[in-house]
Amino acid sequence: MARNERATCKELIDPALAAVGWSWQEQLRIGPGRVNLTGEAMYDETQAIIADYVLRYRGIPFAVLEAKAEGESAADGMQQASRYARRLSIRFSLASNGKDWILTDNDTDDYETLTAPPTPDGLVGRYGVTIDWARWESAFSANYHVDQVSRKGVRPYQDMAINKTLWQFAQGNNRALLLMATGSGKTFTVFQLVWKLLNGKALKREHILFLTDRNSLKDQAYRAFAAFSGTERITIDKDTVAKGKHLVGKIFFANYQSLDEELNGKKVFEHYDPDFFDLVVVDECHRSGFWRLVWCARTLWVGTATGSHCNSA
Repeated sequence: MARNERATCKELIDPALAAVGWSWQEQLRIGPGRVNLTGEAMYDETQAIIADYVLRYRGIPFAVLEAKAEGESAADGMQQASRYARRLSIRFSLASNGKDWILTDNDTDDYETLTAPPTPDGLVGRYGVTIDWARWESAFSANYHVDQVSRKGVRPYQDMAINKTLWQFAQGNNRALLLMATGSGKTFTVFQLVWKLLNGKALKREHILFLTDRNSLKDQAYRAFAAFSGTERITIDKDTVAKGKHLVGKIFFANYQSLDEELNGKKVFEHYDPDFFDLVVVDECHRSGFWRLVWCARTLWVGTATGSHCNSA
């Protein structure tokens, strides 16, 4: 008798994935599904978008896998696997009934049928890039911060944004743009990115500058990083520099106006060496040209922006 989908996963798919070196998440809830216009609940829970598997290697999500029962065709899962992978901005998707494995490249729509799952190294090789694993693997695999009171966790799309940013850095690219919709948690996403970078020991000096264009956003960001102690979070202004307290800390918060003020014949930002910061986060970068300055030119940069402003960044 052919196995049902659950038995196919446990007896055929799981062992095959483990044998070639994959780790994975099962039943990952990508989204709540359709909005319910008539019922009491906002969403129709029966329409929730759930991926059977998200395959990970060294902490990085590389493929979505849709499972089918042993007696069904693996091809029946191709469309759904591709749709879910595109929702998560993941290039590859797989559909399998435990015997056939259909791999789709969602960038090209090319697909091929395999007799076993692709190996992680084989899938990484298809990107045609060189990754500095020695420096970045620990950041990819570092855990996210979970608040002990709210238990707020990282949503799938935030996880993908963080991993794509790290993927850019790991290739030797020193700039990345986090383009996310209003209300999607850009500041929280950056906080979790910084958490992984620091806990993964990927930054040499462990100095991060968070730049905003107004005090309210600077204060909001300072509060969003409350998982770091008060001594690790420093607000940059003339008073801080004048007291000599501007060099001690890990996360530094400033707005452009404060950095452009003069103190002792220099701009405030000139009281920092060009290589002092490992990472500069330019919040709402479509509203600023500060990132164009040559100061900190070799530093890692992350710009955040909302989708409606992407053409003006």
